[in-house]
Amino acid sequence: MRNYTVGRIAEKVWLRSALAIALSLPVAGAAHATSAYLPAKGQLELSLGTKYEDYDRAWQGTTYNRYTRVTTIQEYRAAISYGITDRLSLDANGGYGTLTGGLGGSATCATLSYDTLAGRDCQNPIPQGTRDGFLDTHIGLRYALHTENPDQVNSLPSVSIYGGAILEGDYYPRPQALGDGSSGWETGVGLGRYWSNIGFGLNADLNYANVSGVVPDYIFGSVGAFKTLGQFFVTGTYRYQHSLSGWDSGKGPYVVPAGTPPNSFVRDNIRIVNALGRQENFQTWEAGLGYIFESGTSVHGTYAEVFEGRNTAQRETYQLFVTIPTQILGGN
Repeated sequence: MRNYTVGRIAEKVWLRSALAIALSLPVAGAAHATSAYLPAKGQLELSLGTKYEDYDRAWQGTTYNRYTRVTTIQEYRAAISYGITDRLSLDANGGYGTLTGGLGGSATCATLSYDTLAGRDCQNPIPQGTRDGFLDTHIGLRYALHTENPDQVNSLPSVSIYGGAILEGDYYPRPQALGDGSSGWETGVGLGRYWSNIGFGLNADLNYANVSGVVPDYIFGSVGAFKTLGQFFVTGTYRYQHSLSGWDSGKGPYVVPAGTPPNSFVRDNIRIVNALGRQENFQTWEAGLGYIFESGTSVHGTYAEVFEGRNTAQRETYQLFVTIPTQILGGN
């Protein structure tokens, strides 16, 4: 009986840890996915990891272009999820990132200062050089509406809802920035179903972000599947984002009003408005491989690529995250 009990506990730890990381990795920007699986009461799940992106191609509107310069993004992220009760968790994530390069401008752009008109105009519409800073922070609460029974074939899926705040980072809010460039709020719902008899599961989430300033509201989400192979697991996910408004760069460049002085701040403001306020839609496929240790610690790596978009880059994304569950207060 003791071995059976230990095995069931280990399976529940696996389910929480592996699925939480599979759903919460912030692929294609800083969007905060909603996981259906909450940590146990009094349990803290800490995720640490890195994300690398590069691209030299983008859609202007729906017109696909390739550029001579490669843009790279390196992010270092941390996330926590704490079980306040068995049905309620506190979630937060953030980090630090660096963006290098850009798609536009001449070969001399990287040597010109942002403080000069020549430097800013040369880098129209996308600035060159290196920019870094703290990423947008997401913090909120998740509530479990229903928790599945993985041993029961006809059990209803796990369902949770999320609501939280987006706190703008301190990176330079230019085109190809490290985040939205504005604060706001977001809400979402997550679903998950795992069949323990075949070691197979499905997950999905749908979210809405309302962002301040010129950034358009947008919806984002995912649909995925995973399969356990002993202590290994493989994941496959489709992710998407769709802006509900915004400026379409495929319909023409930003326009500076006639008569604007050559070194006027208005030129920079209009460029930022048209960059942060652009409509950005994309679809991404993702594949991953993970491993869970006897302690419940999970390691999960993924590769993802944007395969269709509008006003967005065709990014290739590599991620590696470690999630460590720790019982810091007494559970049930």
